[in-house]
Amino acid sequence: SSGINAECPLRPGHSNLTLNLKEGKTSGANSLILAYNSPVIEDLVARLQITSLDVDDFQEAAVGCFVDCMYTGEVELMDKTTFRDVHKMGNVFEVAWLVARCIGYFEGLVGRMNSESHEEMLFLFEEAAYVFAALKERHFLDLAIGKISAGKSKASFITKYMGTYTSLSVKQLDLVIELAGTDVQIVVQSLTSQLSEHLSLHGAVLTDNSRHLLDNVDLALCRRNDKMAYENMFDV
Repeated sequence: SSGINAECPLRPGHSNLTLNLKEGKTSGANSLILAYNSPVIEDLVARLQITSLDVDDFQEAAVGCFVDCMYTGEVELMDKTTFRDVHKMGNVFEVAWLVARCIGYFEGLVGRMNSESHEEMLFLFEEAAYVFAALKERHFLDLAIGKISAGKSKASFITKYMGTYTSLSVKQLDLVIELAGTDVQIVVQSLTSQLSEHLSLHGAVLTDNSRHLLDNVDLALCRRNDKMAYENMFDV
């Protein structure tokens, strides 16, 4: 069941809990309600008898939303700005029903968002990439890649996302390659254009990210798909 209810058993040892937020701020919550929803918090309160809990890894608004979820059994306060941390808190504190609601929330966003909007697709892609990196969970990533790929703007999304690919992490580069799929020429064209600018400014010194892309993009497939894109890269 989700959230507190009238039949929730009152257990000994549950007292009010101080939540330690960012910047030294604190907030109070009913430890009984939090423990009823979270086996992790239940263990901390009942066995270790903690009276305060550090939640300063999460944004303050998300902590407030998480507590509201615990009280109401609903996710009405959650929005795009708090989703990441609420979902993370659900996983950290093992609130299974909340994690399931977060998955449903993300699935709903995927269904409603406009695949032609770079900003909306960027949100989906970045959130999915974060969940994949932090939790090794692919479901969000598969949904985001499917949504972007189903629209007509995959090429423009990848081009914009790779706008300054030297600032992307290796994990982000790998996800871009995965998103491109068989359309590897999109990645190659972005790489070529930025390589050309980089080499003209810095000489023949490849960045680590350029090397990673060259090592991991299927250049043979690019040549079959778009011979001009392939040849342009080697003309740089």
